[in-house]
Amino acid sequence: MILKVKLLSCIFALIFILLICSVCVFSLPNSDVELAGSINYQKATFNLNVNSNMEDEAVVSGTGEYNYGETITLSVTTSPASSTFMAWATSTDASNMKILSTNQTYSFLATSDSPREIYALFNKNSSVPSDVTYNGLTYAVYADCGLAKVKGVVSAEIAGNVDIPSYFTENGNSYKVFVIGNSAFENCSNITSVTIPEGVTIIEESAFSGCSSLGEIILPEGLTKIDELAFEGTS
Repeated sequence: MILKVKLLSCIFALIFILLICSVCVFSLPNSDVELAGSINYQKATFNLNVNSNMEDEAVVSGTGEYNYGETITLSVTTSPASSTFMAWATSTDASNMKILSTNQTYSFLATSDSPREIYALFNKNSSVPSDVTYNGLTYAVYADCGLAKVKGVVSAEIAGNVDIPSYFTENGNSYKVFVIGNSAFENCSNITSVTIPEGVTIIEESAFSGCSSLGEIILPEGLTKIDELAFEGTS
């Protein structure tokens, strides 16, 4: 009997709550609800800073505030023209550098992952690249901008897997690898695989021509150009 009374009490209480909610809902005004004050909306933006490793000789454009989704175009000129443009990069430090483009005019879409600092890298025309040997490979290094091109192999007997470094340090200077040069590995018939790191944007003519045992090559996402005959005569 007591259980039935408690059950009925719960049912009546639930009905009462539903009636109160109904009254509250139907008592709302029919007019639109007005919010006091105002809401300020500002489109997301970010600031881009564009520099050069040779501020006195290069005039760069592109510094400013941009909206996400906007196309950004960077360009650079030299005044006087005593230096050669090499690449757009995210840093002048080879160990932290990401090569963006080797074209003098560079466009990209502004996203949350876009770099906030970009450098136009130059090498003085009076500065002749020197040859450096590192880990079985010969590089032409550009001291002014910290870049390096794979020039060749120390020995044509090089065999197995070739793992080209993203950057290397020699005699206290660091260099970012950004090009595989003409005929760099030509006729290295004992190479079976090659790993080319991020940062390399160009593989020049006949770079791996005649590498008859080459069966696998890992290419970087940033690669923009493969010249003629780069892989002629490979398997």
